[in-house]
Amino acid sequence: YIQIRRFQTSYEAVKQLKMEGFYLVATTLDEDSIAVNEVDFSTIDKVCILFGNEERGLSESILSQADMKIFLPMVGMVQSLNISASFAQVLFHLRTVGRIRPDLEDIKIAAVHEKWIINAARNPVECLDLSFFAVQTNPLCGDHLCPHLLHW
Repeated sequence: YIQIRRFQTSYEAVKQLKMEGFYLVATTLDEDSIAVNEVDFSTIDKVCILFGNEERGLSESILSQADMKIFLPMVGMVQSLNISASFAQVLFHLRTVGRIRPDLEDIKIAAVHEKWIINAARNPVECLDLSFFAVQTNPLCGDHLCPHLLHW
């Protein structure tokens, strides 16, 4: 589960991430890029992987803000994958090296799942088992029971 924040521009997003102490890693085929499997991600406290447009990649202004540039090593004539495949490969690598770990408590997973159902389902009332949520503390509503779950 991820939380999404929206910004007016990529530059504003990168600036905010830098202010929050994130180490920015750009995916690019530049000459000074390092193979993703050669990076010791365990030494990086907070990491943000930047992916560019499939056709044009990351802009020069974003690349100039990156702390490191990485690429996915490939064999054969292909140099790159589409964005979803690249994203999946990088996340899989981060997971296998222990950089991504499940860290949500069960109640928070349930709250995120419930919010997703409410936003995605045509009839969320039929999808939710309200008896389960009625007796739970909802972390998105603070430390109190949240009987108004369908009014978020």
